[in-house]
Amino acid sequence: MHAEPVFIGRNPKSLPPGIDKPIEDDDPYALTGVRYPVADGVDADREVTLALIEEYALSGWPLERIRRLFSMPESGSIHDIFRRRGSQMIDETLISVFGTGRAAEEHSDG
Repeated sequence: MHAEPVFIGRNPKSLPPGIDKPIEDDDPYALTGVRYPVADGVDADREVTLALIEEYALSGWPLERIRRLFSMPESGSIHDIFRRRGSQMIDETLISVFGTGRAAEEHSDG
């Protein structure tokens, strides 16, 4: 089976705010993904959302910044999940990573 690489995140040809240098085609930090079949009963959107939120959280991103990322059309496939599943699924996954206390605290500060 051949898996087709797909782009996840910002358009690699556009520059996000604060970035002065175009992204190289072979940039090792460019966020990419690979499509693959999932078993029946597996919620692929939720699994991808959890993996992305965990990755950004481990990189030190605050909850509200991650939440905003999902709502930005420039976020590509990440935003597609938000459009398909809505903010409730994103918020539930954020709470599963950050915990209820931290999620409530950051949401009230934001």
